[in-house]
Amino acid sequence: MKLTLETNNGDYAGRKLPLRASVRVTIGRGARADVVVPYDAELSEVHFEVSVEPDGAYLRDLGSTSGTQINHSTATFARLEDGDTIVAGRTQWTVVFEELPIPDAPLGLGHSSREDQGREITLADFEKAFADVDPRIVTTALEAAMWSRQEWLLPHCRARCIHICQAHMPFYDCLAIIGEVEDLPRIHTIASDESLGPQRLRLVAKFGSPELLPLLLVYIQNEDEAVSTEAWQAFRRIVGYDFREDEGENPTSYLQRNWNRLRKSIRISQGVDVSRFVDDAQCEKLDLQAKWELQVREHFRLA
Repeated sequence: MKLTLETNNGDYAGRKLPLRASVRVTIGRGARADVVVPYDAELSEVHFEVSVEPDGAYLRDLGSTSGTQINHSTATFARLEDGDTIVAGRTQWTVVFEELPIPDAPLGLGHSSREDQGREITLADFEKAFADVDPRIVTTALEAAMWSRQEWLLPHCRARCIHICQAHMPFYDCLAIIGEVEDLPRIHTIASDESLGPQRLRLVAKFGSPELLPLLLVYIQNEDEAVSTEAWQAFRRIVGYDFREDEGENPTSYLQRNWNRLRKSIRISQGVDVSRFVDDAQCEKLDLQAKWELQVREHFRLA
């Protein structure tokens, strides 16, 4: 799923901002925003955010002075649809979606016989989808396995770690979401394998173990800008601290000051200990992606 924000007017007219799944950006006039529109004096410093999640895209007004409109209606939080018009300050954007097609019967269960109805679903039912060359189909099958609480899923993902390769990335992603404490060495090994590219570090954020923060510190100093950026984002996603608001703080000093507190948690997401009960107040601190991961993990563990 891809979302593009097309600027319709002003100095940036014609500019397109492409966003992919699991991405969240803030837009505003000030330097704290991810996307800065400096010429629009009616925009707030950080006016609104757009997040692209597995189940859709969402807009949230961040307490702006003049408000945010979607299709001429004021909105504080709304699901975005293809063709929507966003107006903030004096600037207007058009939302353009490219929805990824949902594979037909990805699990090979599209035509079930009477004998199949009511029987237990097994790994064999998923093997065709898992062998597909399209990672979207593999991901869809893995999500179905998580939601249906397949007991074989976690051991199967662990087995994929024996021989690490790019084709197994959807399984590593799944392991990072539903994995347990004993999977920490596996996630560490995957995150350290440079053949998987910079995006492998996103698994560290999904797994959320504070024991992996020192590894991220190493990669934050990496000469490869793409690697450094992914490590920086993963670090922030775990600890939930906005270093842009504190010029005197950096990841190294933050970890030194907070290590004794952080290491008491098994899994952290955006500063929230999600390895324990998460109440409503804590849940509000999580973005939609983190909430989805938390819900999937808790649902899977009910098996």
